[in-house]
Amino acid sequence: MGWVGAPDLPDGIGDACQCLDVSDDGRGNILDSVLYRRAVASHPPPLPAPQKCLGAGAAPCDGGDVAPLRSALALAAPAPANVCAAAGACTASADCPAGISCDLAAQRCEKNDGQACAQDGQCLGGGCCGQRCTTLASDVENCGGCGLTCTNPHGTRACVSGACAPSCDFGWAHCSGSPSDGCEVSYLGCTNDTCKTLLGGFAADGSGCGAVATRSEFSEARFGATFSESSGLGCAATSGLVELDVSPGINFDLLVTAPAGVVCTHWDGRAYVAGCTGTNATGQVERLRLVNPETCVLGIGDGTSQTFSATIQVLYVSGSSCVASPPPWQLTVSAGSGC
Repeated sequence: MGWVGAPDLPDGIGDACQCLDVSDDGRGNILDSVLYRRAVASHPPPLPAPQKCLGAGAAPCDGGDVAPLRSALALAAPAPANVCAAAGACTASADCPAGISCDLAAQRCEKNDGQACAQDGQCLGGGCCGQRCTTLASDVENCGGCGLTCTNPHGTRACVSGACAPSCDFGWAHCSGSPSDGCEVSYLGCTNDTCKTLLGGFAADGSGCGAVATRSEFSEARFGATFSESSGLGCAATSGLVELDVSPGINFDLLVTAPAGVVCTHWDGRAYVAGCTGTNATGQVERLRLVNPETCVLGIGDGTSQTFSATIQVLYVSGSSCVASPPPWQLTVSAGSGC
């Protein structure tokens, strides 16, 4: 392509005419500056390639060529624009060899993604990686630079404006702050009895309604709890209350499985309604009430145990929360006839 300071191996762009490369070594560099100055002063040796002078002055090769070359080499000014069409100057892709495009901003011919290259400056997408042109702004294997790979085993990869931008599979989130490691946080967890955690047994027919167990976790979980009747002759129902408090931005649902005969209701934001599943919106507390009523005659219970066991499931629904502490949800189990 033949701009100052850049080596230019034969690549189909400007091979016949490299502007400023009067030494004919394939690049415009300090040697050309020296040769220019000697030629202007009529000192030997003769220029190996005088046809490659920029022609900035009155004559094809004169002092007008020296100043812009030295300034460009010192990075004091942009490289002089190529004036030889064969050297890669263009205003449209039609000015370039077949299969090669015009970088309209730089007004020079550059190679497209996938084409062979020897240097970054030969590539329209800005990167020559593994001797192939690529677009560093969007290539997931070379995102922002050669060899900078976007990884994401739990979602899809993307490179946007030279930075990894992962999209996550259901139940996964990107929280590390490092764009290259993808979606590394999982909200998926235990959903069957093989991994269920037993919370214990709790007296559930006493007066009031007191918290007996709490759990805070990051992902889905499954628990078992037993609500016990302390006296078979009393008339108080055996009752429990299960509450799930979830952080903003993420949604978990609460599901309870209880035996037949246990009345299960959930809070819908206004009142308790029938059902053993809490599906309130993100940021709302889920509440499930469990009541196993006692049949009483003249203030005496029926003598049948009202003890029951329930399975409590916390299920991920949507959203994400990257706050490590506190965890995104807290479960509270209370027991007592007042629940």
